[in-house]
Amino acid sequence: MNKDLPLVAINMAMTADGKTASPERKLTTFGSEVDTDHLFKLRSQFDGVMCGARTIDLNDFTLETGGPRFESMRRRNKLQPHHQRIVVSGSASLSPESSLFESSPAPIILCSARASKKNIQRLQSKGATIVQTGDKSIDFTSALITLRKKHRIRTLLVEGGGTLNDALIRADLVERLHLTICPLIMTGQDSCTIADGLGFPTLADASIWRLESKRLVKNEIFLTYARAR
Repeated sequence: MNKDLPLVAINMAMTADGKTASPERKLTTFGSEVDTDHLFKLRSQFDGVMCGARTIDLNDFTLETGGPRFESMRRRNKLQPHHQRIVVSGSASLSPESSLFESSPAPIILCSARASKKNIQRLQSKGATIVQTGDKSIDFTSALITLRKKHRIRTLLVEGGGTLNDALIRADLVERLHLTICPLIMTGQDSCTIADGLGFPTLADASIWRLESKRLVKNEIFLTYARAR
């Protein structure tokens, strides 16, 4: 692992047929209370939590800290009381009216050179810190180095969506994968998965993972994978 980069983990819940949301992304959380508890426990172990802008637009749940119990866990883990929220928006088109800007700490927004000056200034006026890398698309390696060196993000939990997960996995920047398999079948070729986007060109190029742990709680399976190198 590159010491200039934060340790990156992805956490996602999916149906038994591998879906995370409907084509309209209306279904953004479908795990049980056990899965919700699992999510907050994970958040309490990381300096930052990152997701895509559209995930923020559709689901304010991504902003929650879990309350005093998990803040106490963060203190025991020698972390700040609240995780740093990091949002990926290549064009910096995130709405400044988002509830993301109503609580502290102010978010960090990752964008590329195609983000307009107007969009950047609009988000900065709401207190956001802008990290701008890459031309047409975000250079995630450079962005993560900046997060580690300048913003002290040593550990980063990523919560989707699938396009963001895909970009990070293809760039080989993810070390851990936490998956909750829920007892639902969604079907549909256009339904979202944990890693949409460009994908690898062939099976031979696929990213390989090693199962580290598995846990069955009622009808849900909690899996942890490590990147196999």
